[in-house]
Amino acid sequence: MSGPALAARGRELALELGRSTPLPAAGASRRRCAVLWELGRDDLQVARLVEPHLDAIAIAAEAGGSLRHGCWYAVWASAPRPVLRRRGDGTAALVGDQAFCSGAACCDAALVAADEAGEVVLVDVDLRAGRERGTVEVDGRSWRTAAFDATGTGTVSYEDHPVLDGDLVGAPGSYLSRPGFWHGALGPAAVWAGGAAGLVELAERRGARGPHERALLGELRSLRWALAAQLDVAADEADAAPADVGAARRRALLVRNLVERQCTQVIDLFGRLCGPRALAQDAAAAARVQELGLYVRQVHREADLDELGGPGW
Repeated sequence: MSGPALAARGRELALELGRSTPLPAAGASRRRCAVLWELGRDDLQVARLVEPHLDAIAIAAEAGGSLRHGCWYAVWASAPRPVLRRRGDGTAALVGDQAFCSGAACCDAALVAADEAGEVVLVDVDLRAGRERGTVEVDGRSWRTAAFDATGTGTVSYEDHPVLDGDLVGAPGSYLSRPGFWHGALGPAAVWAGGAAGLVELAERRGARGPHERALLGELRSLRWALAAQLDVAADEADAAPADVGAARRRALLVRNLVERQCTQVIDLFGRLCGPRALAQDAAAAARVQELGLYVRQVHREADLDELGGPGW
């Protein structure tokens, strides 16, 4: 799908699903995970542009606010982050660069994590206005892989982009400390799991020839079941204890690490079952393998497992 077509589809789905998808840990988390699973199963590039919009709605709701009406949102929190600089006259501005900003070339607005005096603050940035006046600039030249190349991902530079008090979402430090940060972390995991399920479906359409290939296909099916089961359990636990930030954090680390490992297994088994032909001559299969492999690299596996193995468990 070309960049303009992907942007049009992403906008359409983001605004549509934003009106109907349940908030995380609000009693219908299984349905929320199912929506995100289906997005990943259908198209990981579209999912990469839609999942942040659903996350932005949840973030704003938890902070007791709302998003700019009719806008399609991104959420950018990668470090190093831009700085929120307070001026002597009482005004404020965003300054600095931030990489890995998906949808930077097409989204209307973004919730941007920035640093201020040692705290992380979340800023609602009107990207359309910033691009028009030159205070928000997007550089896509650093994105060198074909994976997600149509998502408008790049490095965003803020050149004294003005920030009003009403643009701040929640209190300083609340973005990372709230329970919803960890409930929301299940969202990308559900997309990854759906992406892996899409690979299993491609393998099923190819079929298995002989006992060795049937064994590989059987393992792929078992992994798809495990991915779905884990998300169901996590969703139920989140709904049962929505305000327990410690439990939400542990659960997010557990599930994201399990899903990352199992997605990696699916990629390996798919290659062993389907051979080099699928990766070299089937554009859809090759793209999904590359996109899923890149997407799950968001997991900080060793750091997360170190925490899970510590005394606080």
